[in-house]
Amino acid sequence: MKQLILLAVILLTMSSAEAKKPNVLVFFVDDMGYGELGCYNSKTDLKTPNIDKLAKNGVLCTDGYVTAPQCSPSRAGIMTGYCQERFGHEANPTQKDRNTFGIERSIRSIGDYMRSAGYKTGYVGKWDLGRMYEDNPEQRGFDFYYGAVIGCRHYTPINQGPLFVRVTRGHSNLVHEDYYYTHQLTVGAQEFIQKNKKDPFFLFLAYSAPHSPYEATKESIDRNKQIDNDQRRIYGGMITMLDDDIGKIMKQLQENGIADNTLVFFISDNGAPHKGPALGNNLPLRGDKGDLFEGGIRIPYIVQWKNGNLPAGSKYKNPVSSLDLLPTILAVSGSDIPSSLPGANLIPYLKGEKKEKPTDVLCWRWMGQRAVRAGDWKWVSHPRKKVLGLFNLSDDKEENNNLIDKNPAKAAELESIWKSWNKKNTMPKWRSEQELEKMSKEYGNEGMN
Repeated sequence: MKQLILLAVILLTMSSAEAKKPNVLVFFVDDMGYGELGCYNSKTDLKTPNIDKLAKNGVLCTDGYVTAPQCSPSRAGIMTGYCQERFGHEANPTQKDRNTFGIERSIRSIGDYMRSAGYKTGYVGKWDLGRMYEDNPEQRGFDFYYGAVIGCRHYTPINQGPLFVRVTRGHSNLVHEDYYYTHQLTVGAQEFIQKNKKDPFFLFLAYSAPHSPYEATKESIDRNKQIDNDQRRIYGGMITMLDDDIGKIMKQLQENGIADNTLVFFISDNGAPHKGPALGNNLPLRGDKGDLFEGGIRIPYIVQWKNGNLPAGSKYKNPVSSLDLLPTILAVSGSDIPSSLPGANLIPYLKGEKKEKPTDVLCWRWMGQRAVRAGDWKWVSHPRKKVLGLFNLSDDKEENNNLIDKNPAKAAELESIWKSWNKKNTMPKWRSEQELEKMSKEYGNEGMN
């Protein structure tokens, strides 16, 4: 009898411990520039109250980075926790490779890790990491998938058939498109949350907005009458609907009593494709999507974990990376963090328990461009724009003041750091021989094997 009682106590204790595991929700938006949100830029012409509320209740990271200035490689980095150049996923696939490309299959995904940690795992939205069966979300660690595996698509319901599906552990069905695409994805996310609200869950919600094509409802466009430019007003309508739906998801968490026990990330996959009044806004940063200037890779990056787990309404000014997401959620799930992962568990840094920087060096390469940030110094090589620059981001995040002639030793030091990092990289996949030849000249023999 005593043994039975002891066993019951152990089982109850295990169940209680499991229940205390926080849920994890990642809002991963597409092509949203650094200057679009009210919480980042009080001069923006857009209104984003629900996203701003995440920052009000959490930590706004001023120097948040992704690993690439383009959709698929940025996703490959965050999905694996490794620099995607390590396995050749440097850029989006070419047209001829779009049906056969995918993440390196030997590498575990964030879904694999969280499923092993006892979480119900869901992926909703844009995948853009492989269309073959072996590369789809269900085969990469997710119990539930709802979305379109292609890179981008129209937002208005056009019944694209098998490109929009719901998959639940071996059972798939086509989804009838009743809503504007952003709202359709929210329906899928709400379905997953409602079904798994009593279990610890991990949901990666990858909205396509505000990526092209630029389409919005009349009602949302009319809510942006403060914008004079017609094209920008449509873009504003897309972000309005995105913000509304993020508000719906957060309200659902609150109504189910799980908001305080949910760690929430809000991250963009890269900078906006254009600056200025017409479309996206990366200001005050230099450059756009496709650049290794700050405007291409520094993005909105917000982390919320209520109930005193993270300081509400605070700003974190040290550099953080999308590669930090996997170590962070592994830590809060109670899992071991593989020593091979380059990122850091951000929680003690965001809480102020650790005063040093999570990482002091970040490196990038993309289609012939090279960049490294070490401390406040950043070195950039951009052959297409004929720029070789050295900037001190502490007082020049706009990258206007090129200090390379005044500090050649510092420039050489950073280039040397980049070369050491690049030695571990591999040849980019899905590129033409002509492209590879050009990139080889920029990168050197290292990282092209």
